[in-house]
This record gives sequence, C-alpha cells and structure tokens, in this order.
Amino acid sequence: KQPDLFATEFFLIQSQGMERMIAQTLADEFRSFCNFRFFLPLGFLGFVADKLDMGITPDGFERQILTWRLDELLRDLPSDVYEPLRYYLSGQNGDLKRFQLARRLANIFDQYQVMRSDILSKWEDGKLATSHSAEGWQMDLWRRLIAQDGGEVHRGMLFNRVIERLNANEEFSLIL
Repeated sequence: KQPDLFATEFFLIQSQGMERMIAQTLADEFRSFCNFRFFLPLGFLGFVADKLDMGITPDGFERQILTWRLDELLRDLPSDVYEPLRYYLSGQNGDLKRFQLARRLANIFDQYQVMRSDILSKWEDGKLATSHSAEGWQMDLWRRLIAQDGGEVHRGMLFNRVIERLNANEEFSLIL
C-alpha cells in the first residue's frame, strides 16, 4: 500500500522545547513543514485511548485542577508526617508558598500518573515504594486525594487499562 502523502505526521515528544526544535529543524530542512501533530505523553495516551473507544477525559487529577485540590489539602496537615511541610509553610508569605508547593506537587503527581503508576498503586495500598524521606508525606497526601469524592479513579489507572488492552493483543484497528 502506498503511503498517503497528505496524512498527518505524529511526533511523541517529552517537552514543548523539543516540539519547537523539531518543527524548526524540519522546516529548515524541507523549506515547508505542515500537517503535523505533537503529543506529550499524557496527550498521546489520551489520543490512543480515544481511538480504542476507552475515552480518558480530563478529571480532577489533571494538573491545573490538581493544583487547587492540593492547595486546599495543604491548608490542613493533620499528622506528624507533614512536619517538613509545616516548617516550609511557616513564616512570611505562607499562602504564596502553599500555592507554589501545590503547583509543584501537581506537576509531580501528574507525571507519576503516567510514568510511576506502580508507586501510586503501592501508596494506595498504604505501602512505601522507596526509602526517600519525602515519600511518607507524599503518600499520605496522595491517599487523601484519592479519598475525596471522585478520587477513586485517576488517570494513572485509566492509562494502565489502555496499556493492558494494547498488550493483550486484542483485535483492534488503530486509525491515526
């Protein structure tokens, strides 16, 4: 079968900077570069899930929403495991520090959902995965997130289902 010269080209990338570098390099090389689509890992898995009719939709574990959920949880640090955070959040600009920490944690938890879902599974079972000193409060914070309404299913679980389906060699037609 002849390749379709007008078909969209797909690129899986790790950063937006990589997107700009690839687009510029290909435009320079070919003098024209069009009909392309770049995917970050989460976007790519969502695209594949849609093609498999497993629609993964944005939810409360999406980075921007997660930031605000974490900001709310960081207002109440109920156990001693949070002592390092209490120290960090004390003093001047506590609200700003809390929001900045929530945003950083949202980015980390967003990445964990795709790249470290094995750790999240252990945390959900109440088991630490490493010996890192920060893991205790991260695990507790994650468990508090999934205990909230709508938290029982997060994107890491859904993406694992997509991967399991692809690995099962089921008959399907992936039309890109």
